[in-house]
Amino acid sequence: MRAESSLLIAASLALACTDSSGPAGTVTKLPNSPFLVSSPVPDPSPSSSSGVGAQSGVVVYVSLPPGAIPTGFSATIRDLRSGSSVTAAVVNGGFDPVALPAIVGDTLAIVVQAAGSTGPSFLSVVAGGKRPGVVRTDPPTYKTDVPLNGIIVVVFSEPIDQATLTGSTVQLKQGTTLVPGQLAFADVAHLRATFTPDLLLAGGIDYVLTVTQGVMSVTGQPLDAAITVPFTTGTIAPATNLVFASVSAGETHSCGVTTSGAAYCWGNNSFGQLGNGTTASHRTPVAVAGGLSFSVLSAGNVSTCGVTTTGAVYCWGVNEQQLIEPYPTPVAVPGGPTFVAISATGGFGGGGDFACGVTTTDVVYCWGANVVGAFSIRGTGRVAVSAGGAHACAITPTGAAYCSGNNILGQIGDGTYSNNRGATQVSGGLAFAAISARNQSSCGITTAGALYCWGWLRVATTTPPELCYEPLDESTTPCSTVPAAVAGGITFASVSLGFPFSCGLALTGAAYCWGSGNLGDGTSVGSLTPVAVTGTLSFAEVSAGADGSACGVTTGGEAYCWGNNSYGQLGDGTTTNRLVPVKVAGQP
Repeated sequence: MRAESSLLIAASLALACTDSSGPAGTVTKLPNSPFLVSSPVPDPSPSSSSGVGAQSGVVVYVSLPPGAIPTGFSATIRDLRSGSSVTAAVVNGGFDPVALPAIVGDTLAIVVQAAGSTGPSFLSVVAGGKRPGVVRTDPPTYKTDVPLNGIIVVVFSEPIDQATLTGSTVQLKQGTTLVPGQLAFADVAHLRATFTPDLLLAGGIDYVLTVTQGVMSVTGQPLDAAITVPFTTGTIAPATNLVFASVSAGETHSCGVTTSGAAYCWGNNSFGQLGNGTTASHRTPVAVAGGLSFSVLSAGNVSTCGVTTTGAVYCWGVNEQQLIEPYPTPVAVPGGPTFVAISATGGFGGGGDFACGVTTTDVVYCWGANVVGAFSIRGTGRVAVSAGGAHACAITPTGAAYCSGNNILGQIGDGTYSNNRGATQVSGGLAFAAISARNQSSCGITTAGALYCWGWLRVATTTPPELCYEPLDESTTPCSTVPAAVAGGITFASVSLGFPFSCGLALTGAAYCWGSGNLGDGTSVGSLTPVAVTGTLSFAEVSAGADGSACGVTTGGEAYCWGNNSYGQLGDGTTTNRLVPVKVAGQP
């Protein structure tokens, strides 16, 4: 927060000093802004806004085209006059429009947080009479291997007049032939338009999406320029009649195993983590190559690992140790015994590139990066294991929990903040039936169904948490070095830690989630206590991902997902975020 404030002050001084005639070097020159800032438009939700713009009933929309700031992961936009601000997550170097109360003449200071440091800062002045533009399309220009059942998405820089979104202003063509389909807005603000073809697209064919200047904003301004988006479809027909036995939500992709043992994955595939032999992303399930029969899969950050029905372990994607370069098909983990369970973290650096498995003789093995000793949980008798960001936890047949690795926020649970390279028993003497580790957090379900968490507490507990120092963002964080009972009194069967929210499965079959983001409860406000996922679905399994998404399999073998869908990781054929569970495509 101190770094952000300093940059905002610097941005303000830069604007004030632009015409200064002082000594050389006294003027701070900020880079040209790549951000799109709309003119003020009517506020679609005035009750949720505050500041000068809100008092006038108007907001501006700020967006960033993909690839503009490749290393960024968040951006904070602040109106220097009113103090109103909003933060947006930067994905693929950009973000879709976010609203901020502001009026003509206001100066917006924009600070970008980039990987490993605070990135650049920018200034933008709100002007009147600006025309709307296109922030991004999905698929983007010249994209190949586009799914045959894909839904076309066009994101505009400001709200669009619905009457101008017609079959003559937005068209998809194959050559000169018009592709029939349905146009609609995917959001109430009319920023995201979708085109759903009436039939599957043809495989291996060139298509062209056109958006004309007949598209107009709600203030009557035409599009600043017409756009043409050529792309090429893939050749693989979408999967059908899938019946799932289990699912696993990773960071930006998800995977599942069918009742016949076939493995399918969907979502981001930049590193080959879908395992289908390509690095093209897919918004619906695609078969993992190799024809292997799996009993279980674990989707990590940018890798996936699975245990076959014969007990062999295979991994694909990137995990820095075994798979240095993106490997888009399954690779056998050499020299291993016969496994029955697997837990993968994937990712780059920070000790997070490892996996752990449980053998048929109840021995835990881990492999990969060991920056802080996270793979040193091994020995006989442990029957469950979970690999976190830079630590791991396991439980024995008697229910004793052991953790090892990074302990900077108390996630080892031994009452200290000291890293431990060997397995250390979790304090409290509780008997656990299930356990989950993720980032700097750990949670376990006791044999009586009570949920306890330790480390970084992103959930309300029955006793007040401590405040411990988080060096990554120089702040204090609620945490506990020993297991703390979670509030709510729900009896759980299992738990899955994710980020920024986690989920648990109650003994009743109902799924509950807590944290921030789209928890599946029909809202996006988040909750520090477990809230029920909307609907009457009875789940047999639930898995929370590291990107604000989650998936579950019902007792009837149906896979549903909810939350963040930026990469199609919900598997419903779109990139639309979902507030409630949606059925993964390819099922009866």
